[in-house]
Amino acid sequence: MLILAIETSTQICSLAVLRDNKVLAEWYVQSGRTHSTGIMLQLTGLLERSGIDKKALQAIAVNIGPGSFTGLRIGLSLAKALAIALNIPLVGVASDKVLACAGELSRDYIAVLIDAQRDNFYYTLYKCAEDGQTLVSATKIAHLSAIKSELSQLACPVLLAGDYNERLFADAKNIRILPEHLRLPRATNLGLLGAAMLAAGHSDSAYTLGINYIKPSEAEIVWESKQHVHN
Repeated sequence: MLILAIETSTQICSLAVLRDNKVLAEWYVQSGRTHSTGIMLQLTGLLERSGIDKKALQAIAVNIGPGSFTGLRIGLSLAKALAIALNIPLVGVASDKVLACAGELSRDYIAVLIDAQRDNFYYTLYKCAEDGQTLVSATKIAHLSAIKSELSQLACPVLLAGDYNERLFADAKNIRILPEHLRLPRATNLGLLGAAMLAAGHSDSAYTLGINYIKPSEAEIVWESKQHVHN
């Protein structure tokens, strides 16, 4: 299967093309959160350098969050447009699963963090083992202090993956900070997860697939508050 992966959930914008779980090409740039600038140009360049005609793509995998509201919308809009235009399957993959790939070879815990502003994080905890990873705590929004407290009580070291400032965890106990190039999301990992989901018979509708926000965006909060005032 020839699959395109689109990763725009954090400050990293990444695209990858994989065939039968082999990476043919990957584009990875730390662009802040303005992923709309140049993403189509980079996609065109990625396919051209790989010698792949867009019409040869057989599936699309896209990160559906949680993460940057704007970034996720850009990625999902592109994924939907391509899936509809090419009439190929689309699969949405959660951010925590993509980031947990950083602990694939570990036998410890891995905590996945994505910045949710004001010292809050989208937080997921996995226990790593030889036969894979077990979900310990499903994705939720938690404050920095609560995360530090919970992780300090675990019996073995915790790998910290995701989008965070490592200085915030300088005083934390029982934590191993991963290098930035390992802890941030990559389209390659997204593509591998998406391919596995499609092989297991899971796919999503390009017309109904939505973003997993966990909480509403600031714009949605303001809109809802205005509706209550007018009502």
